[in-house]
Parts: sequence; C-alpha cells; structure tokens
Amino acid sequence: MLFFRHKKKTESEPITAVVESMPGEFFGGVNPVVQFKDKPSIINRPAPPLSIPEKKALDSATATGAGKKLHPVNLLLNKKFIFLSASVLFGIFVVGAAGYYFWPYIFAKKSPTSTVPAQNVVTIPNPVTPALVIDTTTVSTEIIPEDLPPVEVAPVLSFADTKIAYPSALLSDSADFDGDDITDVAEELFKTDPAVPDSDGDKYEDGHELYNLYDPIRSEPNRLAESGLVTEYINPVFGYKLDYPINWAVGNVDEQGRDVLFSTLTGENIEARVYDLTAGQTLTDWMANFAPTETVQSLVDFTTAFKDTGMRRSDYLVYYFVRSNRVYVLVYHAAIDSDVINYRSVIKMMARGFRPSGEGQAELTPPIIEESVATSDLAPIGESNVVSSGAL
Repeated sequence: MLFFRHKKKTESEPITAVVESMPGEFFGGVNPVVQFKDKPSIINRPAPPLSIPEKKALDSATATGAGKKLHPVNLLLNKKFIFLSASVLFGIFVVGAAGYYFWPYIFAKKSPTSTVPAQNVVTIPNPVTPALVIDTTTVSTEIIPEDLPPVEVAPVLSFADTKIAYPSALLSDSADFDGDDITDVAEELFKTDPAVPDSDGDKYEDGHELYNLYDPIRSEPNRLAESGLVTEYINPVFGYKLDYPINWAVGNVDEQGRDVLFSTLTGENIEARVYDLTAGQTLTDWMANFAPTETVQSLVDFTTAFKDTGMRRSDYLVYYFVRSNRVYVLVYHAAIDSDVINYRSVIKMMARGFRPSGEGQAELTPPIIEESVATSDLAPIGESNVVSSGAL
C-alpha cells in the first residue's frame, strides 16, 4: 500500500497576459502615414515686476495668519482685543484685591466665647484696726511753720486799670487813587468808585460825605445809618452807641464791656475803651497814668454830628470823650508789623457818630466846599484847632 500510494495532482493557475497585436494598417506591407499629436511647447519667461499695491496685496495674502481673524498674530495686533484683554485683567485684579482685603471680614469665624466656670468666692472679713487714742493733754496739734519768705500775690488788674497801646504817629495811608480821602481798600466797604472821587455825582467828594455821615453812593441826601452800609452798636453796660461797617466783626474783650474791638480781615481794628475817673480827676491827670506817651496839649477839639464834644489826636487815630466820671477812648490799631493803614476814614466816621450817652439826633447839613479849596484841606465841620481849657 505504501508503495502504491498515488500522488495528488497539483493544478497550475492559468497564465493571463495581455498580448498586443500589430495594428491592421501594417499588415500586408501597407505603409500607412503616421500622424503625430500636436503638443504645445512651454517657454519659461521672467515675470514682470509687481506694482506697490500688488506687492502689498501679495504680502498681506502670504503673511502669517492671513485670512484668519483668530490667529494669535492678528489678535496681538488688534487694538480692540488688546483693550478688552487689559480691561478683563484689570477687573480680575480689582476683584482679587478686594476679595483678599475683605475675606477676613466676610468669612471670619467668631471665636467661641469661653465660659469661665463659677468660682466660689470667699469673703475675707476686713481686719479690725484698733482705734488710736491720742492724749490731747500731752500732744499739741499746732503746726509751727518754718521761716519762709512771704508770697506776694499780684493783684488782678481789670481793663479799667490797664493802659492802652497807642498807634504810631508815623503810620501812612494805603493807596487812594481818586484822592477822595477813602483808600482803595476802604472803597469796597462803602461801594464807592475807587476811580471817581464823587461816586454819586452830587458835587461832594465821597470822603467828605462819609465824614458827615451821608451815604456816598446816593445823589439825594440820605443818612449813612439808613444806607445799609453800616450797623449800630450799643454797649450793653455803659450804653454808648456808634456805627461801624456792616461786614466788620465786633467782640467784647471783657465781660464788663469796658473793651470792645471792631475788627476787619486785614488784621486792623478799632478799639473802644471805657475808664473811670476819680473825684476831681481831670483828663490831664488820667493821661499821666494811662497815656504817658500822649499829652493833652497835642490834642484838638472835636465835635460829633450829635453835638457831643471831645478831643482827638491830630492824625485822627485817637479820640477822647470825657463825661462826668468816665473817659471814653477810640483808638485805631494797625496790623502787626505794618506801617500802612487802610481805614482812617472809618475811625473818623465812627468818632463822628459816637454818642457817649446813647442819645441824640445827628444834625446833617451838607458841607459847603469852596472851589478854590481842596476837600483834604478843609477842617471837619464842628472842629477847631483851639484846645478847650475846660477839658484840661
């Protein structure tokens, strides 16, 4: 069986091949005409140069991120994107800083209140101190001081005993452009024209009208007290009256009403003082004690618009009114470290309207000014340069 085993026949795969035969036109010795296909020839020629617009268009088309709005390069070059990104980052920073600052206050946990256990309080009685018995028959309670120098107590001076600080006789007025006897600074108080000596055109200069207690800005005769430019002060203790600029400050230096200051913002002020006269004491005697630098002989007579008589210094900065047992003094004080004053016309006006008794009616008569005499050279109405012998 082994030797007669039949072998399996293997079948081979058929061979498939494409055999191209000769075209029939060449059979039988035929010599056909061969036709070739037309194929265009390609000639490489240099490209013409690009124009500037074409060059920009080519660069834009071939640049990185061209045609892609969300490309990183385009985003970094976009101003709106940069501004929006900066705003968002700033907002995040603000929120983070605020959260960092307020976090401990918002989420802070209250520490639990510790409870102290009740303790037993032991009351300790106060020790009883035995009373000390002193034999008054043998112990003396008198204290003998050592030899000490006596203590001198300075007497408290009232304003009735203090001296006045008098202004220097060398003080000069500030600028007066129109020469109407009211400085340019003081013109603002009375609303007059600093460039025109007669603001209301009534042929009387502003300074002369003010001195005679007339309204300098109304042509018709009008009392200064009714102009709204000044207000009346009445001393609550001594009862004297005077008018002062409405925008000045007034204050009592002492509770007894003996010293009153009428002040302005420039640091200047006008002081009103009241002194007592002893029986038989004259103004000369009083000035020897309270005004040693002043003399009665240097004063001139003065009359107010209410026919009250007094005396003044030649520079119109100090006034005295003697009434029975009192002396009323008006003093002008310049600003500290200043040799220039702005309101000489104001103290002249206040002195002209001063009423020691608080009574009286001013007799206002228009001043007569001669054309050949300047206003500044006229003697004020009711005054003379003769010293009253009765006041000495």
